[in-house]
Amino acid sequence: MKEDDYDWWKRRFAQMSCYFDAFRIDHILGFFRIWSIPQNAVEGILGCFAPAIPVQVGEFAARGIPFNYERFTRPFINDAVVQELFGDRAAEVKCEFLNPAPHGTYLLKPEFAAQRDVEKYFASLETDPRQKEGGRGERREPHYFLETDPVKRRLKEGLFDLISNVLLIEAPGGAAGEFHFRLGMEQTAFVPATRSPNPGAPEGFV
Repeated sequence: MKEDDYDWWKRRFAQMSCYFDAFRIDHILGFFRIWSIPQNAVEGILGCFAPAIPVQVGEFAARGIPFNYERFTRPFINDAVVQELFGDRAAEVKCEFLNPAPHGTYLLKPEFAAQRDVEKYFASLETDPRQKEGGRGERREPHYFLETDPVKRRLKEGLFDLISNVLLIEAPGGAAGEFHFRLGMEQTAFVPATRSPNPGAPEGFV
């Protein structure tokens, strides 16, 4: 850092000064790595430290764990997960936001695949499009209510939870086959759903 006169830190503080009047550096880790969150994410749970050493695909095989890219890196969604998150609105959510997939699972529709997409969708329900254009449109009664409504908030946050229900996050800027474990991966719905019937297999994997 000294070689470039701490240019990265100067630029970082200059940008942060647009939002804050004072800064506090909590610990030394802040000097050489940060918690990096993807642009299409809203919650920090989908982030990872940068820089950090990623796990390689070969490390799974070395430990006898078959690597399943789709299962490990894509949100695990089945009827039980949807029911737990959305209760009596589970059927509604499956119809509006999900597509059926093999083996009793679901995929998020492409327009709701990222948390930012979900956030924009719910924000778009706030006002009649004609009002945005200066027309005489009436306040909408959107299918999922208003932002201040707890039911709508629960739907949005539930979709955030679905999107973050993964075990691995692909290493940003890394080579193919490099991943970071999602923060708190042991708490995802994926783990109990994939316990192997083989007593000798690693717990949490098929």
